[in-house]
Amino acid sequence: MEENNNEGVEVSAPEIPGGAEARVRNDDFVSNLSTRLRYSGIFFVDTTDYNRLNEDIQEVCKDRQYNLAHWDSHSGFRLYNEDGGFRLIEDTAHPVKAFDTMVSVARKENPTLEGISEKTLFCFRFVDSNFKQMPQSLLFIDRIINILPYLRFNNISILFYGPDVCIPPHLRDDATEMEYVMPGEDVIGAKFDFIYRSVKRAVEANGGSIDEPTEEFRHQAIKAALGQSAPMAESTFAHALALTDRRYDREFLDIVRHQTMARVREVGLVTPVEPTEHDSFENALGGYEHIEQMVDDDIACLLDPSLATKRLKTPKPTGLMLGGQGGRGKSVIAKAIARKHNLPLLRIDASSIKNKYYGGSEERLRKILAIPRTVFGRAGCILWFDEADKLIGGFGKSDDSTSGTGKNLLGDILVWMQERKNDDRDWSYVVATFNDGSAFPNTFLRRFSAKAWLHLPRADDRKKIIELHLSKLGRDVANFKIDEVVKKANKFSGAEIETACETMAKRSHSRSIAETEEHDLLLTCISEIHPDAASPTEEYTSQEKWASDRKFGAADYYTEVGEETPLGRQIILDKKNAVGETPVEKDVK
Repeated sequence: MEENNNEGVEVSAPEIPGGAEARVRNDDFVSNLSTRLRYSGIFFVDTTDYNRLNEDIQEVCKDRQYNLAHWDSHSGFRLYNEDGGFRLIEDTAHPVKAFDTMVSVARKENPTLEGISEKTLFCFRFVDSNFKQMPQSLLFIDRIINILPYLRFNNISILFYGPDVCIPPHLRDDATEMEYVMPGEDVIGAKFDFIYRSVKRAVEANGGSIDEPTEEFRHQAIKAALGQSAPMAESTFAHALALTDRRYDREFLDIVRHQTMARVREVGLVTPVEPTEHDSFENALGGYEHIEQMVDDDIACLLDPSLATKRLKTPKPTGLMLGGQGGRGKSVIAKAIARKHNLPLLRIDASSIKNKYYGGSEERLRKILAIPRTVFGRAGCILWFDEADKLIGGFGKSDDSTSGTGKNLLGDILVWMQERKNDDRDWSYVVATFNDGSAFPNTFLRRFSAKAWLHLPRADDRKKIIELHLSKLGRDVANFKIDEVVKKANKFSGAEIETACETMAKRSHSRSIAETEEHDLLLTCISEIHPDAASPTEEYTSQEKWASDRKFGAADYYTEVGEETPLGRQIILDKKNAVGETPVEKDVK
C-alpha cells in the first residue's frame, strides 16, 4: 500500500496457502478468549506463531461480533471487517500515535472512528518492548492506566503478543497472561500433508514420482516437529525433503528433530541434547539390560496414543531416579532412553534456573516446567535434571537467600510433579541423575515411580564394556585376552575402562604398535589407573551406604545370577523399592 487513509483502502482477506484444511485453530485459546471478551481485559500472549494467532483472534471477534483493530509497526492499525478484509487507519504506525488513537477511541473523542468505540479488541504485535525501556515506558503504561475505566465501561479490550512477552509490574493487577501453546499433532500433520501434496504435484508435473510416506513414518515426522511453530514446521518439512532428495527416511527425521532442538535452544531456558546412534543402549552401554527393560515398562504408556480410550487405565509414569558414583553411566543412560524412545531430551541444571534478580529464578523455573505442556504436548519429552543432588537437594537442605528462593523453587517442583499427573497436555518423563542421595528431601524421593542405583560393573558387565569400547576404536576383540583384561580391571567403573581403552589407542598410534600386540599395552594402561573404588573416600562410602540403607533397588537381583561373589556394578532397580548391601567383589580365578 502506498497510501493510508481513514476512509480506508479496502483489502480483501488473503487465501490460506494449501486451502482451508491447512488452517487448524487453537481450540483452548479460542474458547478462553471468547469467554474473556464478555468483559473488558488486558491480555498478554507469549508466542511466535503469529499467523495462527491472528486467525484465531479474527475468528473469535467475528463470532462475538467484536470490532478488531490490529497494530504492527509497518502498517499501523488495520480495522478488520467480517470477511477478513481490512482498511488501514492512517498515521498510526508509530506506537505513540497508535496509543493516542486508542485513547481517543476509548474516550469517544474520535468521530471518524466512532464505530469502534464499543465492543472492540485492540491487538498489538511487538509493542511490549516499549514497556521495558524506562522512563519512556511510562508514556505507554500511563496511557493504559488512565483509560482503564473507559475500557471497562465501553467493553474494550487490549491484547499484546510477541516473543517473550511479560506483564509490566505496573499492570500486574489489571492484566492477564494467556497461554497459547505450540501447535499440536493436528496442526503439524496438516503442514506435513500440505508439503507432501505440493512436492508431489510439482514432481509429477515434470514426469517424476515420489514415494508416499507410511502412516508410521508420518506419525514419527509429526512427533519430531512438535515444538516448532506452524510456519516453521512447514519450512522444515520442505527443507528436509530437499536435503534427502525427496526421501522419507531416518535422515529426514534427524533433520526435523535437529531443527526442533535448535528452536528450543534459542529460547535459552534448557539445554537440548541430541543423542546420536552412538548413544543407543546397544552402542554405548554394557550390562544395562535390566534397567532398559525397567524404563521400557515405565515409559510405555507415554508412547501409546490410544491409552485414553482404553477401558483398563494406566497411570502416567512420574520418572526415573538414577543414582551412582561418577563415571558409571548415568548420563549415557539418559541419552540412550531418549534415543530409543524417540523423545526430545532437555537437560536442566543450576544455570538453567538461577537468576540474580528478585523473583527471576521462580519465573525461569515456571517457564521451564511449562515446556512439556506448551511446546511438546501429547508427544512427550524427557526433562533431565542433571546433578539433581546439587540442584534440587540444595533447595531442600538450606536456602541461598533471605527471600526463601531455594525453598520456593523446591516447593514449585514438588507441586508440579504431583499435579502433572492430571495434566492432559503434560506427558513428560523426568530423569533425575545424582551422586549423593542424602541431599534429597523424602518428599522428592517419593515422587518417582522407578529408581536405580548403579554399583561397580560385575565381571560379565566389564567384559561387555571392554568389548564395546574396543569395537568403537576399530579393534578386533579376538586380539585381546578378554578374561585377563576383565580380571585386571577389577573395581573399575565404566568411565575408567573407557579411559584405559582410549589411552591404549593413543599410545598405539604414537608408538606405531601393531594391532596384534596391543593386549599387553592395554594391561599396562589399566595398571596405571587407580580406580576410585580401590581406596574409597568418606564421601564415596557414605553415598554407597545411603543406597544400601534406603534399600534403593532390588536387594535380591544379584543373589540369583549364579555367581558366588558378584563382581561389581549392581544395577539396583525397582519401582518404589531399591538395594541392600553391595557384595564385596572377588576376582574370578
